[in-house]
Amino acid sequence: VGDVVVVSGEDGGYSIGGLGPDSYIVGADAGTEEFVPGFYEAAIDEPDATPVVVGESEQVTGIDIVLHRRGVIRGTVTDVDATAIAGVMLQLDGAGPAVQSDLDGRYTIIVPEPGPYTVLATSDPVYLPEWLGGSRTKVDATVIAVDLDSSVERVDFVLDRAPVDLPELSVNFQPARAPLPE
Repeated sequence: VGDVVVVSGEDGGYSIGGLGPDSYIVGADAGTEEFVPGFYEAAIDEPDATPVVVGESEQVTGIDIVLHRRGVIRGTVTDVDATAIAGVMLQLDGAGPAVQSDLDGRYTIIVPEPGPYTVLATSDPVYLPEWLGGSRTKVDATVIAVDLDSSVERVDFVLDRAPVDLPELSVNFQPARAPLPE
């Protein structure tokens, strides 16, 4: 049969017609990154999904699918004076796509799947890069666990300004001249 696509109603109900006798994998996808696609019997991955067996002229009901929200990490980025910093790039484990802090220094990262993560905050060249927990290295960074349907809040960063490299100044002094007579 291949993939059959139907759209659920406002109440979440759906109906798939015209299927012959066979075994089918039934899944749902909300079409946004906020939700993880799901399958019958609460499976998250297709290989773990329970097949739905449809017999000749049989109507099968009660095939419910639960979509889980992806885990979220939220926090604020400020400087040492507690001033919000906009435009800071924040990345999970220091790789992949990044999100930016807003004008109030707030950010939200939607994690791709449950697991342990750390976060890297960078704002070249004004502020020094910082890993979660105030570390300058990933090895020493704080790791947080993020699950489906969960939100890890107050994952905040306080960034230090990067040192400013000023050009070397050379000053030439001239001997003072005697004032001209009036």
